Amino acid sequence: MTAVFLHSGWRTGSTYIWNQFRRQPGTLAYYEPLHERLDRPGEDLTRVHWDAETSHHPALDAPYFSEYRPLIEDGRIGLFQPEFSYRRFFLSAEDQEPALRRYLQMLIEHAGERNRKAVLGFSRSLGRVGWLKQNFDAVHLRISRNPRRQWASIHHQRAKYRNPYFLVNQFLISGQNRTHPALRPLIERYDIPLIQTSCVSNDIALYQKIFDGIGSHIAYMVFYYLWRLTQAMAEPHCEILVDVDRLSSDSAYRIQTTAAIQARTGLTPSFDDAISGRPDVAMPELDYARIEAFVESLLANVFCNGNAYSEAVGRSNED
Repeated sequence: MTAVFLHSGWRTGSTYIWNQFRRQPGTLAYYEPLHERLDRPGEDLTRVHWDAETSHHPALDAPYFSEYRPLIEDGRIGLFQPEFSYRRFFLSAEDQEPALRRYLQMLIEHAGERNRKAVLGFSRSLGRVGWLKQNFDAVHLRISRNPRRQWASIHHQRAKYRNPYFLVNQFLISGQNRTHPALRPLIERYDIPLIQTSCVSNDIALYQKIFDGIGSHIAYMVFYYLWRLTQAMAEPHCEILVDVDRLSSDSAYRIQTTAAIQARTGLTPSFDDAISGRPDVAMPELDYARIEAFVESLLANVFCNGNAYSEAVGRSNED
């Protein structure tokens, strides 16, 4: 049974979209299969709950990780490894990652054994979609949001709720993958260090300590660099695009999106109640257009040799 892979960044409405698939009869929808929390000895993952008021997530019929219940042993998911979350954030189709492949295949087979279609709702996959497409029988759906609105949600979490997680992770991804060619211009300009401890939570805490007082200009630059890069990497490999901003404002687009998903997957998730929230804190006063143009110049300098990445960036520039 062909699986469905949902690919997104953070603060894009991806939990809402995953939940619409979760509600479909005949699916087994896994929440964030690469989340570092899937390796927490002693924690009851099936009771993990984030406050809807602060997370702005939809009301759920069951806790986030309920689908993993039969696979949990002492707070861990069988075959999951913590390094899956961030340390190989960028993979090409030719890369060999047998441990990651076995883990994800286990999830798909677990659903198949119950005669259910596996839906995997990723937020750490955009740099690996080509590899995932090469290794699995799946339909790939890319969830995208206007970068300034996505950034506004990240800033809102940090400013209003003192939750820097979604900002710190931009630096963690950059630092732990700093040797990847696609990140070279970013690292050459801002020397984001490599931090790897025995625990992902410690990695996040250390990056937070270093970048806690980082200025909004650099923070947005790093965010936009990763946004632009990963969207370009994922775009050629995805059959369906869901524009979250249009989904919440355009009824005809909602109908078209459901029809496209049905044609590819046989599923009919409804998005009639889609809402794209607006943060109630002031955005940093930045020259966003200038920062974005600077990032575009960095990417153009790297991807000027006609390789797959440059072709993806070129197509995305035409959108």
